[in-house]
Amino acid sequence: MAVATYLDRKLAEPCVCTYPGCGQPPADGVQLCTRHRRRHNLANRRSASRLRKRRRARGRCAECSAKSSSYYCVRHAIAAGRVRPAAVGNAVGKRERIAARTRVDSSGRVRYGGQDRRGSQPVGQLEAKELDDAIALLVRTKAGLAMARAAPGLSKRERDAAIRAAVAHADQVSRMIEELCNRCGYQQQMLVADDDGDAPLTGCRAS
Repeated sequence: MAVATYLDRKLAEPCVCTYPGCGQPPADGVQLCTRHRRRHNLANRRSASRLRKRRRARGRCAECSAKSSSYYCVRHAIAAGRVRPAAVGNAVGKRERIAARTRVDSSGRVRYGGQDRRGSQPVGQLEAKELDDAIALLVRTKAGLAMARAAPGLSKRERDAAIRAAVAHADQVSRMIEELCNRCGYQQQMLVADDDGDAPLTGCRAS
């Protein structure tokens, strides 16, 4: 029996790609085969690119309909991390930082980040990288909040949305720190009673 409709193709046994006329099995986790999924994603990217260009041509933010003289409005500039933290000094540029962390090991291989051997990075090095990323996100949060508070001409709704976009970076930091604490076996103890039996105090302990 020929598969005629989208619903028929979706419910067919065995499962087939839902693209009209295609009988290939779908890729993992999607309803399209690998070929048509790639075509679908490419069409979506091109459509999104055209939409961003039309918005910019009308003097709007590339990601929404808010009026903006720059590519992003305040909210989406904060969400995309396009805020330069003015209060954070950066004496060494990006190229200099990369050059400072790059060296040639005994076998002649170029290593970045002080990596002396092949394979996975040491746990301590990964933790240091995670904490550096968390600090960078906190700096981005601080800069985003300052930008959201100081940006002129925003309505209350737009300013609230920009503030939420900035705080979203801090929320990501909280998840990173929680994962780090759990991985290191550190748990928070919400209530710790003192020796005299007085009101419990908030504290932390290592498991």
